[in-house]
Amino acid sequence: MFLSNGIAHFDAPTGDQDWQYTSAGSLQPDSAIGSNNVIYVAELDSSVPASYLDSISQSTGQLINQIQLPTGSSWRYNIDCFQGFDIGGNLAAGTGPVLVAPDGSVFLEVETSQYSDTYVCDGPNEYQAFTWNDTLSLLKVSPDGSTQYQTLNTYSQLNPDDSKPYSQIDLTIEKKVQESLGTVRDKARLEGEEGLKLKVLEKEELIASMQRQIEELKHRAEQGSQQLQGEVQELELESLLRAKFPHDMVEPVAKGEFGGDVLHRVVGAQGQHCGTILWESKRTKNWSDAWLAKLRDDQRAAKADVALIVSAALPKGIKNFDFVDGIWVTESRCAMSVAIALRQTLIELSAARQASEGQQSKMEMVYQYLTGPRFRHRVEAIVEKFSDMQADLDRERKAMTRGWAKSEEQIRAVIGSTAGMYGDLQGIAGRPLQEIEGLEMPLLEAAKTEVEDES
Repeated sequence: MFLSNGIAHFDAPTGDQDWQYTSAGSLQPDSAIGSNNVIYVAELDSSVPASYLDSISQSTGQLINQIQLPTGSSWRYNIDCFQGFDIGGNLAAGTGPVLVAPDGSVFLEVETSQYSDTYVCDGPNEYQAFTWNDTLSLLKVSPDGSTQYQTLNTYSQLNPDDSKPYSQIDLTIEKKVQESLGTVRDKARLEGEEGLKLKVLEKEELIASMQRQIEELKHRAEQGSQQLQGEVQELELESLLRAKFPHDMVEPVAKGEFGGDVLHRVVGAQGQHCGTILWESKRTKNWSDAWLAKLRDDQRAAKADVALIVSAALPKGIKNFDFVDGIWVTESRCAMSVAIALRQTLIELSAARQASEGQQSKMEMVYQYLTGPRFRHRVEAIVEKFSDMQADLDRERKAMTRGWAKSEEQIRAVIGSTAGMYGDLQGIAGRPLQEIEGLEMPLLEAAKTEVEDES
């Protein structure tokens, strides 16, 4: 992309700027790109003034070479008519379009002008006496870097007739200059077109050949090989299974082994192996019943518990998924749902088998324990402990009985002695001695009776 004072290059896919070249002057819009990936463009620097032919790398934006073009001049003398004031200086060359020949040579139109005028002051009228020389050249830059100028046309104008006003002279010169430049440029363009005709034809043939190749590659990319499409679907199936069941073992079936695409080993919550699912992935437009027989053979070879075909085309009369001739068949969007159901079934069957196997083994262990010496020893130890506890209890009961009898005898003796002492006191004191509850006659009689009985 051309800027006001440089060139910027952008990456086509991303739109990001790769590089930018900034020139001291302004770059002319007519540029050309050589087969060596070099941009050739004319530059006009009015501050010098000077013109250049710049060579810029298309890949990096670096200035490779700069050729300064010839300069002209423009002077005006005695412009104040009295003081003799002069003004002028160098004049930058004008440039035309840049052309690149098939051999790599670069051509550029270069126009240089030599102009001078002198004011002649004669009363109220001012005239100019001028000379003007214009040269149109063709610059050729060879692939080795050498330069050569070829003069295409020259134009000169004198003004010996100072009776014409300056404005009329300017118009006359401008008209002739434009006519001459148009003729010269048309001639240079025709010569350049002849030199580039062969290269253009080669480019057109190359573009046509590349277009045919692009169409062919596009057709192949759209169609794709069935093998590549199948491998892509297999990888997608493996990725989905691993993501859905991270604890299971999902392995692709190696080439040359039994058929099928993916071997799915179901792992239970305790890390135990619960079963195997053999997956077959199909990506075709039509269903084939031969797939069922082949996958059954592959299932036996892989020793898989369940076999499953994921296919875009299903057998006639089946929608979404079904169980056909011992093989599960499903479309892609239902594959994970069917996988969850089959996996849970395998886990439950494995748990049931383990429970049955464990029950039988436990019954055998219990029988062996009951009929073995360990159980008898355990029971004997328990009986011995109970016997010891019973003996201790009997001993305690006997000891307590003896203690109770002794205490009872002592109590009866105390009561008898107390009653005797109370009787003695009654005999001495007579009736004034009050009765004591507990030592009444019935109780004393009872105690006396008991003493007599014992004696």
